[in-house]
Amino acid sequence: MKIVFITPYPQFIKQMMQDLAKLGHNCEYYSSFDKNVIPLCDVIWCDFATNEAIKIQEYMTHAVKILRIHRYEVYTDILHYIVPSAWDKIVFVNEAYLAKAEEKIGKIENAVVMPNYLNPEYYSYPVNKKANNKIAWAGYINDKKGIDVICMLAQELNKYEFHLIGSIQDEALWDYVRNNSPKNMFWYDWTDNLVKFFEDKTYYLNASTTESWAVAPAEAMLCGLKPLIRNWMGASYAYDAEFIWSNFVELKNMLKYDNPEVYRKKIMSRLKPIESYIDLFKKTEKKIEYPSITIAIVKTRNKYFPQLLNSLEYQDYPINIDVLDNMDKDKSIGKCYNILADRCRNESEYICS
Repeated sequence: MKIVFITPYPQFIKQMMQDLAKLGHNCEYYSSFDKNVIPLCDVIWCDFATNEAIKIQEYMTHAVKILRIHRYEVYTDILHYIVPSAWDKIVFVNEAYLAKAEEKIGKIENAVVMPNYLNPEYYSYPVNKKANNKIAWAGYINDKKGIDVICMLAQELNKYEFHLIGSIQDEALWDYVRNNSPKNMFWYDWTDNLVKFFEDKTYYLNASTTESWAVAPAEAMLCGLKPLIRNWMGASYAYDAEFIWSNFVELKNMLKYDNPEVYRKKIMSRLKPIESYIDLFKKTEKKIEYPSITIAIVKTRNKYFPQLLNSLEYQDYPINIDVLDNMDKDKSIGKCYNILADRCRNESEYICS
């Protein structure tokens, strides 16, 4: 099977592509959609509802079309330009954002809710992993990630070490962080080897005000860390209530560690195997809703009338027939059509005379 992924952020499809390739599927990734460049394929997966999604939506193809909507797009006007029926499946990573999208554009009949794909086999923790006072964080440094809150928490929880690995998206915020980071905050350059980074950490702190599903805490749990998840919209759909905090007291009370396998198993129970994503690639036979049509006939002579009715009987398309007898020609043709239009107004979407 040939699968083409279109996304500006490939980190969300990286593991899926790897595992699909292992199963013999041919996967390619493009940051934008160009119908003259995209090869013939069986599936087009568009990650994020962006202008690229609109291009794919309008592209005529026999390939299965899948659109995955995360968080950001639900709050933009582009959502109103998405035509659900133009896609075989529309995937949401969180029930909360499916509900939010349906508030704006109505019921999405072909919606499916599935978390971001993670393969537990790519994650591990040391055999002798022991609890300590190290709290980890990883992600983009921007205003929605709650970095300012983490700085304040580090000042309050001064017996703990905060180890953060980030990629700067907001330089002004980074200046704030550098000026307000207490001595128990340690910053590292970004690395893709989060398994190594998590090896000697005990907790993973999420302080975001908004997330779609939050991949990094899930990765940390697979590495045996206890997640501390701020109560952003949809958090309870992605993580167990015991890991969610809304204030400092709740967070402080959560700083008790069990053992790494507990947290790994908790998140594994929420993940989906690669076969579940492959199931999305199956073509869905769409039920065609035919518009109702009424054939309106003004009868003024008998000569061709039987042939007309016979011809209509042989039409495959379901139709209604309404005949107005005007053999006496006591009504004008315009009045006849007005009468017919009034008679079928509540029965058909179209009238043909």
